[in-house]
Amino acid sequence: RDWAPDSETPFERMRVLDPAPEPARLRAIERNFKQLFPQFEKACLKVGWGGMIDAMPDVVPVVDRVQAIAGLLVATGMSGHGFGI
Repeated sequence: RDWAPDSETPFERMRVLDPAPEPARLRAIERNFKQLFPQFEKACLKVGWGGMIDAMPDVVPVVDRVQAIAGLLVATGMSGHGFGI
Protein backbone atom coordinates (compact mmCIF):
# COMPACT_ATOMS: atom_id res chain seq x y z
CA ARG A 1 0.00 0.00 0.00
CA ASP A 2 2.95 2.26 -0.61
CA TRP A 3 2.90 3.69 -4.14
CA ALA A 4 2.51 7.14 -5.62
CA PRO A 5 -0.76 8.06 -7.36
CA ASP A 6 1.04 8.37 -10.71
CA SER A 7 3.10 5.16 -10.42
CA GLU A 8 2.27 1.62 -11.51
CA THR A 9 0.47 -0.25 -8.73
CA PRO A 10 0.74 -3.95 -7.80
CA PHE A 11 -2.75 -4.35 -9.28
CA GLU A 12 -1.43 -3.26 -12.67
CA ARG A 13 1.76 -5.36 -12.52
CA MET A 14 0.11 -8.67 -11.68
CA ARG A 15 -3.08 -10.00 -13.26
CA VAL A 16 -4.01 -13.40 -11.87
CA LEU A 17 -7.17 -13.61 -13.95
CA ASP A 18 -6.58 -11.95 -17.29
CA PRO A 19 -8.64 -13.80 -19.92
CA ALA A 20 -9.58 -12.34 -23.29
CA PRO A 21 -12.98 -10.64 -23.22
CA GLU A 22 -15.87 -12.62 -24.68
CA PRO A 23 -17.29 -10.72 -27.68
CA ALA A 24 -20.76 -12.25 -27.27
CA ARG A 25 -20.95 -11.09 -23.66
CA LEU A 26 -19.78 -7.61 -24.59
CA ARG A 27 -22.49 -7.39 -27.27
CA ALA A 28 -25.09 -8.59 -24.72
CA ILE A 29 -23.95 -6.00 -22.18
CA GLU A 30 -24.19 -3.25 -24.78
CA ARG A 31 -27.64 -4.45 -25.95
CA ASN A 32 -29.00 -4.74 -22.39
CA PHE A 33 -27.60 -1.33 -21.43
CA LYS A 34 -29.37 0.28 -24.38
CA GLN A 35 -32.64 -1.46 -23.45
CA LEU A 36 -32.39 -0.15 -19.89
CA PHE A 37 -31.26 3.33 -20.98
CA PRO A 38 -32.81 4.07 -24.41
CA GLN A 39 -31.47 7.63 -24.25
CA PHE A 40 -28.04 6.08 -24.86
CA GLU A 41 -29.08 4.17 -28.00
CA LYS A 42 -26.12 5.60 -29.93
CA ALA A 43 -23.59 4.66 -27.24
CA CYS A 44 -21.08 1.97 -28.12
CA LEU A 45 -18.36 0.09 -26.31
CA LYS A 46 -14.88 1.30 -27.19
CA VAL A 47 -12.77 -1.15 -25.18
CA GLY A 48 -13.36 -4.56 -23.65
CA TRP A 49 -11.37 -6.27 -20.92
CA GLY A 50 -11.91 -9.58 -19.19
CA GLY A 51 -10.64 -10.38 -15.73
CA MET A 52 -11.13 -9.74 -12.07
CA ILE A 53 -10.01 -6.95 -9.81
CA ASP A 54 -12.04 -7.14 -6.63
CA ALA A 55 -11.03 -3.82 -5.10
CA MET A 56 -9.87 -0.34 -5.98
CA PRO A 57 -6.12 0.30 -5.66
CA ASP A 58 -6.67 2.21 -2.41
CA VAL A 59 -9.18 -0.44 -1.19
CA VAL A 60 -11.94 2.20 -0.90
CA PRO A 61 -15.07 1.55 -3.00
CA VAL A 62 -16.32 4.20 -5.42
CA VAL A 63 -19.95 5.32 -5.51
CA ASP A 64 -20.29 8.58 -7.39
CA ARG A 65 -22.28 10.51 -9.97
CA VAL A 66 -21.03 10.91 -13.52
CA GLN A 67 -21.29 14.67 -13.91
CA ALA A 68 -21.44 14.55 -17.71
CA ILE A 69 -24.48 12.22 -17.73
CA ALA A 70 -27.41 13.20 -15.52
CA GLY A 71 -28.72 10.32 -13.44
CA LEU A 72 -25.80 7.95 -14.10
CA LEU A 73 -24.07 6.55 -11.00
CA VAL A 74 -20.98 4.35 -10.80
CA ALA A 75 -20.64 1.82 -7.97
CA THR A 76 -17.49 -0.31 -8.13
CA GLY A 77 -14.56 -1.72 -6.18
CA MET A 78 -16.61 -3.30 -3.40
CA SER A 79 -14.97 -6.71 -3.43
CA GLY A 80 -17.09 -9.24 -1.54
CA HIS A 81 -18.47 -6.59 0.82
CA GLY A 82 -21.07 -5.14 -1.54
CA PHE A 83 -22.95 -2.19 -0.12
CA GLY A 84 -22.34 -3.45 3.45
CA ILE A 85 -19.20 -1.33 3.70
